[in-house]
Amino acid sequence: MNEFEREQAIIDFLKDHTFASVRDLGQILEASDATIRRDIAKLDGKGLVLKVFGGVAPIIDTKSDRSAKPFAENKVRNVKQKRAIAKYAASLCEDGEAIIVHGGTTAYMFAEEIVSKHLKVITNSMPVAALLWEKSKINLVVPGGELYREPELFYGRDLGDFDHFASKSFIGAQAFGPEGIMESNPVLIKGIRQFLDRADQINIICDSSKFAIKARIVACPISRISTVITDSGITDQMKHALEDKGVKVIVTDGEPPEAK
Repeated sequence: MNEFEREQAIIDFLKDHTFASVRDLGQILEASDATIRRDIAKLDGKGLVLKVFGGVAPIIDTKSDRSAKPFAENKVRNVKQKRAIAKYAASLCEDGEAIIVHGGTTAYMFAEEIVSKHLKVITNSMPVAALLWEKSKINLVVPGGELYREPELFYGRDLGDFDHFASKSFIGAQAFGPEGIMESNPVLIKGIRQFLDRADQINIICDSSKFAIKARIVACPISRISTVITDSGITDQMKHALEDKGVKVIVTDGEPPEAK
């Protein structure tokens, strides 16, 4: 099978599937993983498919984009909304608290908002850890593990003697809906799940665009979530669906409440 035939086969496969891994395509097309990655990169460059972590997805409407955008790209999206969300979330933190902060651009903005507070912050996010190390006097705790550069996340399979817990956790999301946090990147999924039992209260900080995105796997079930902090772009239908499941929904586009 030549390059053109492989590319066409990948496009045809994605007409009936929402994701294809490099390994699966290699087996189907009887080609090496390296060859499949090159084919995917070329198709992505032509705008015919969407290169995602571990494989490829079909090009679809941006409102249901399954891709996990790079940190640098996400950082310039919906900045006003993210900043308002971050400020509100920061106002919920009291000096002396221990909190968990996960990765993502909204979480990074949240970290920017807490630099003057007296907190203990547990994070597996490299950008968050670097910011707080440089800009604050926060008691910073980073679990050991391998650094995964694409999600910019530290992850170790076993926390072992990592004996740290928090009153609140703040988590961003690739996608969010009535089932909970949805992710496509396996490392992000594992990183979120690893800390679910180490916080009393889980707060989701995400702008309303995340409610229209579809991802493949539930990283954190809705039953574990206390609060969602978002902007006014959330639909009444989604807001009511979350509230019906016992989740408090905070909508903010403006100034946060006075800090405690």
